[in-house]
Amino acid sequence: MYRYTNGPTNPGNRQNVGYLIGQQYNLNTDATLTDRAGRPLVFTRQVKLIETDVNTLEVTGIRPMKYPPDFVNNGAGAIDNDLVHLRLPDILLMKAEAIMRGGNAATAGTFGSTPLALVNAIRANRGASTLTTLTLETLHDERGRELYLEMWWRQDMIRFGKFLGTIQEGSTSSAPTYLIFPIPNQQLAVNTNLSQNTEY
Repeated sequence: MYRYTNGPTNPGNRQNVGYLIGQQYNLNTDATLTDRAGRPLVFTRQVKLIETDVNTLEVTGIRPMKYPPDFVNNGAGAIDNDLVHLRLPDILLMKAEAIMRGGNAATAGTFGSTPLALVNAIRANRGASTLTTLTLETLHDERGRELYLEMWWRQDMIRFGKFLGTIQEGSTSSAPTYLIFPIPNQQLAVNTNLSQNTEY
């Protein structure tokens, strides 16, 4: 896991990026953190789709934190991070998918020319074990692991044919309408050439 490395100190070498679970600590003093009621701030694995218990609301659920806020360079304490739009692993995963869907790898390049080599190059950089085979299913899973919290999952699920499937909280599936968004009413009002997408 990544650790807090920039800034004043981190005496306990505490984690501040990744999946935050368990007791949370002040990264500068190593003191245990508490919630607003003074109870230990311990993030739990259990979480419901809708949480209503105000006594456990601050601790229920693992907190994913992919990029740490840059508090050091912003004295006001506000988040000063840039938003990631595109990274090399995403390009490599796109190339792997394009090849798997019938494209040709023109050159081997630094990271290899086969989808498996491209994905394993990313996994090696992360310290993960190498894969021996690769399917579209495992490639989809790999995109989920590598690109979590980077706003690609909806598009990936649509492209891999998984968006309309059943959901964790029930067995119903979504209508094909939801593969696209509705056109905002404001745009419809100012452009008579537009018509609303079907079923919206």
